[in-house]
Amino acid sequence: MANAKMKKRSSAPTTPWRESLKRYLTAHFMACKLSLRNLSISPLTTVFSILAMGICLSLPMSLYLFVKNISHLSQGFDQSSAITLYLNQNATTKEIDTILQKIKEYPFVKKAAYLGPEKTLQEFEAASGLTDTLLLLGENPLPGVVTMELNTKQTTRSELLLMKNTLGKMNAVKSAAFDYDWLEKLTLFLLWQNTSASFVFINWLWCGLDGG
Repeated sequence: MANAKMKKRSSAPTTPWRESLKRYLTAHFMACKLSLRNLSISPLTTVFSILAMGICLSLPMSLYLFVKNISHLSQGFDQSSAITLYLNQNATTKEIDTILQKIKEYPFVKKAAYLGPEKTLQEFEAASGLTDTLLLLGENPLPGVVTMELNTKQTTRSELLLMKNTLGKMNAVKSAAFDYDWLEKLTLFLLWQNTSASFVFINWLWCGLDGG
């Protein structure tokens, strides 16, 4: 009688979802068991593999966050940007006055000032802490400069570049530069690095999945 009941129970059909769940759990259990066994066989290789995967996963995100912070910093510089004109050593007073008059044509220039070689040398000594620089060098190597404070809210980037190029071509001007040009170059470099790291990570992940 008992055997008949057990046969009856064993012959009772099981629901499909239970069979699927059982196979799913069994397969994952066997995979975990096999993985742990393989990891225990070569622990040193396992540690290096985990470190490599951790670096690959964290590098793109770290670079992205760094680039994002630099971008915010660059935007802050844009709000109070400036252009500096570096003049030739032999720039005359008339040429300097012509430059200052030309700058007045741009309404988004808040303030412009000329600093002679002596003044730039004094500011250099104050900023660097190096005194008696002129005695060491024999002559002042620093040129006169014209500094401009800009209101970027009243203009566009293309207008600023046009003004910079226009003023930079004047006779007494040796070169013209935005004070935050270095920051933009750094941002572009980091963006390139971030894109490269992301490409390497995606390629590594794709190869890993394809190999698996």
